[in-house]
Parts: sequence; structure tokens; C-alpha cells
Amino acid sequence: MKLASRIGKDAGLYSIEPVFAKLIGIFLIPLYTAYLSTADYGVVNFIIAIGSFCLPFITMGMDAIFWMHYKGDSKEKGKVVFTTTAISSATSLIVITIAFIYMFVKWDSQSFLVVGYVCSLCMQVLYQRGQNFLRAQRKITIFLLSSGIYTLLRIIIAIVLIVYVNMHIRGVIYSIIATNIMLGISGYLYIKQHWAINHNMTEYKEYLVLGWPIMLGNVSALMMNLADKFSINYLSTKSELGLYSFAFNFAVPFSAFAFAPFMKAWVPIRWELFRGDTAHDSFRKVAGALTTLLPAAALVYSTMAIVFARLLSRDESYNVALYLVPILAMSKVFYGLYWYDLMGFLFAKKTKYLPLLTTGMGIVNIIGNILLVTRYGAYGAALATLGSFIVIRYIAYYYSHKVYRYDRKMGRETVVVIIALVLAFIVSSQSHLNACYLIGIGIFFGTAVVGLGLITRVIEWRYFRDIVRVMRGRIQRSSK
Repeated sequence: MKLASRIGKDAGLYSIEPVFAKLIGIFLIPLYTAYLSTADYGVVNFIIAIGSFCLPFITMGMDAIFWMHYKGDSKEKGKVVFTTTAISSATSLIVITIAFIYMFVKWDSQSFLVVGYVCSLCMQVLYQRGQNFLRAQRKITIFLLSSGIYTLLRIIIAIVLIVYVNMHIRGVIYSIIATNIMLGISGYLYIKQHWAINHNMTEYKEYLVLGWPIMLGNVSALMMNLADKFSINYLSTKSELGLYSFAFNFAVPFSAFAFAPFMKAWVPIRWELFRGDTAHDSFRKVAGALTTLLPAAALVYSTMAIVFARLLSRDESYNVALYLVPILAMSKVFYGLYWYDLMGFLFAKKTKYLPLLTTGMGIVNIIGNILLVTRYGAYGAALATLGSFIVIRYIAYYYSHKVYRYDRKMGRETVVVIIALVLAFIVSSQSHLNACYLIGIGIFFGTAVVGLGLITRVIEWRYFRDIVRVMRGRIQRSSK
């Protein structure tokens, strides 16, 4: 009960932060669909995809290294803050230099927007490092307040630039750039007050040795996440990319609402458990809970997201892509399970294997996208993404389990996720139904998956009951 309670409490608090982040997209969907064509929406998402690909080179894996080394007295913790920030700042300068070279070679309006967006991501890293430090200090109120400010600024600036200044594509990108710069400055000023300058070059080398494989692993993971958009951009049309991105942007919040809060709470907890005596039992229980509850939640979420997307869209031409939402949401389930299983490599300090693992799967995803997008367009991209995530999840489990072994019921877990996958394709085929029927199907299928997990004992009844109690307590407290 203690583990479920602690994860539930922290995840409940941290769930507010990704909600803020996704509120940006939700509030701006009517604006985007009213002022941007599907082709314009495709261009915007392609620019964001390029920036996302650059981000691992900027962070250099320092977010993971921060949590790995954040311990000891205040001075030692301050050195961790300074060292991780200094390394990310140095890599940011390299990325910015390459971005400007790209701009001078291309020399068109889109390349200008790409360079501006990439530069703003370097500032966003400072903001995120400040957010990590707030989480480490458990200053939840300030953490959530800064997240709310970021959301509000993005929305206000986007409305002004798109509606009143009539900037369209430039307005979307400029609003992100302006917000990242303002919040990046505030993040820098905050962490500067708490860091302790580190002159030990051996520690910088140690951080880089551990960080570069994580960075390569993140790049390879992004190859899988972004191969769909790059493939559609170059092998299909901007309009097709816009439709796919519309569905994708309603599937992605599932990860933010369901898995991201858990991971924010779980990252520091798992290291504490790893150093304790009950690690293996705790990891097995959490794995079973995730394998059951994530697919069930994805089925319910998908139906609600489709209905919500219909309400928000101001252009009916966008809605034809909503049948992709259940497939993409289920791909996020496998991606979440993959990230959970990676902790074995971190515990065993075998991070050098991460880029090898994910690069191979990234290549598979790229090949799958090339083959399927040319024939099936956006649907082919969704299938390629889902297939790649399924493969990498099981390969990650196999090799992670070899370097850090603990008891798992993988055969039973596989039965649960296969059934959930079949139900997701059924939901996709029925995405045209009216709201009541569609949501009813999602709830029924989600409940069936939970029941199957309990019957097969993938999730133990006692542990499931503890989770329910935690969730019920949170609901009761929030209603008071």
C-alpha cells in the first residue's frame, strides 16, 4: 500500500503539469483549424519535428544524469545542477551553430523558422532544468505555477499573433519561441541561485561518458517517433501530414495524462527502491499494473479523444483522420512499457547498449514507414509506428532483463496487450459512431482489459485494490 500510495500521490501532483502542457494544444486546436489549412498545419508540425530531433543533442542525456547523481549534501547537489547545466549549454552552442549553417544553405522562410525554434529550445532546456530542480526539492506549488504560466503565455501570444497580427504559420512558431525565451531566462535565474561551480573535470568526463549513450538512445527513439512525420512530408503531401498530425496530437496527450505523471513520480522512487531490499517485488507489481492499466486507459481515452476532437475542430476536413487515434494511442502504450523496462540498463550502468537497441529499431521504423506510407499514407505511418514500438518494447525487455533480472509474468502480460490491441483496431473501425455509443464501447473494452489482467493475475487483486483506494482518496480530496 505504501508504494501504490506514494506513486499515486506524486503522480497525482505531477499529472497537473502535463495537463497544463496539453491544454496549450487543446485550447489552440479551434484556432489552428480555423486559421490554418491542413497543409499549413503539416508545415507547423514538420518544423516542430525538426526541433524535437535536435533536442537530445542539446540535453545530452543530462536529465537522466541529474537524477542519477542528485544526492548528498546541498553543495554536492549544487554541483550536479551546475555540471548538467554547463554540459547542456556547451552542446546547445554546437547545435545553434549547425542550425545557422543550415539556414544559410537553405535560405528560405521555413529555414528561418526552424533556426529560431531550435535556438528557443536551448532556452527551454534551462527552464526544464529548473523544473527538475523544483521536483527534486519537492517545491510542487512553484513547479505547477511555472507550468501554468508557460501554458498561459503560449496561448495568449499565439492568439495575438495568429488572430490579430495575422501571421498564421509564423504566429504559431513565434509564440513558442517567445515563451521558451521568457521561461528559459526565469529558469536560469532560479538554478543560478542554487548551483555550486564544479572545477572537477573528471566529473564532467564521467557525466559525458554516461550521458552520450542516453543521448544516442533518445535520438534513436526520436527516429521512431518522428519517422512517420518525415516520411509523410517527403513521400506524401503536406495536407496528409497535417491530417496525420491532427490525429497524432489527440493521441499524444494520452501519454501526457497517463504515463508521463507516473514517470515523473517513478524516476526518483525507483532509485530509492533499487537501493532497498524490496526492489524486485515492487518492480514486478508495478510492471503488472502498467501492463494492465495503460492499455485499458488507452481504449477509454481514445474514444473520448475522438469525440472531443470533433467538438473542437472548426473544419470538418480534419476529422477524417480521427480513426488513427486508437492506433496511435496504443503505440504510446508500448512506448511507455518500453521506457519502464529501460531502467534495468540504468541500474546495471549499461547505458552504452541503449543507442544500439533503439538505433536498430529506428531503422526498422524508417523502412516500415517508407514501405507503408507510399501505399497507405497516414494509415501506413500509424501502422509502422505501432509495429516498431511493439518490437522495441519486447527487445528492450529481453536485454534489460538479462542485465538486471527480476521475476515477471511476461507470457500473461503479452496475452493482455494482444487482446487490448485487437480491441483498439475495433474502436478505430467504429470511430464514426455517435459520441454515446463510441464512449460506451471504450469504457466496456477498457473494463474488459482490466478484468482480463485480474483473471490472469498480471495485476494482483490486492495491489489493484490499493491503487483503487489511492485513486478514490484523490477524487474525494479534490471534490472537497
